[in-house]
Amino acid sequence: MMAKDIVSTEEMKALLSGDETEDTVNDVSPGFVLEKTSADRQINELVMIVRTLQSQVDVLTSRVRVLEHLLNDQDAIAEAAAASEMRRNKLLALTDQEAPGARPRTEPKPLPLMPRSELHGKKKKGFFNRGSD
Repeated sequence: MMAKDIVSTEEMKALLSGDETEDTVNDVSPGFVLEKTSADRQINELVMIVRTLQSQVDVLTSRVRVLEHLLNDQDAIAEAAAASEMRRNKLLALTDQEAPGARPRTEPKPLPLMPRSELHGKKKKGFFNRGSD
């Protein structure tokens, strides 16, 4: 099948803006020679349009790969957070339960409130404590 049977030049040009088509024709590789007949020009234009579309597809494919990697990373982070939460809940459940045969837990009695000087055995000195000696 010839290229004309598949897609017309006008249809391919409609896919690209005029600037992209001109840039593509101007950026032709040195080994590629543009012919002077109208049929050859149309074929050359189609070749340039296809090359441009292929490069755009390559760019989009690479962007999709990057997005897939980001999504996979995000999924891995979510899975790690869920596993961490499960471990945390298991540890909390284990610490709330007492081991068989263990002594029952008793809460330590809070120390009575007292001034720091009495707690450390120091005598208070100062202007406000003169009359108490």
